[in-house]
Amino acid sequence: MRFCLAQGLLDQGRVAGDSMTAFRRGSCRFPGCSAQVPLALRVESVCLDHFLESTFLRAERTMQHCQQGLPLRWPALDWLFSVAEFTVRGLAAQTGHLSSVQREKALELLLCLANIREYIRQRSIHITPAA
Repeated sequence: MRFCLAQGLLDQGRVAGDSMTAFRRGSCRFPGCSAQVPLALRVESVCLDHFLESTFLRAERTMQHCQQGLPLRWPALDWLFSVAEFTVRGLAAQTGHLSSVQREKALELLLCLANIREYIRQRSIHITPAA
């Protein structure tokens, strides 16, 4: 199985039933954030909001690199595409448990990741293998 930030949620392609609504003891590792951490994100110790925000920033940076013609690293792309799978599965399984803001952020992230895929598909972007 490929590396994914959300290892707890991606379990051989299935969404773990309560992984987004069950929480681990403790709070998000981001300074000043006391939000609980879903079990799906326990390895990273981040709340869902910070996961979505930080992942979106990585996706935006990747798109900027594409537009500037800079080479992309395969591990980073694989990670982002794994996040897309995590997000789709999480949305499908936990729609009623997510706030409207979280759903909006997740959909915005998916759109950004889809744009990256399409950009790479249409252009000759150099992708470097894992080091």
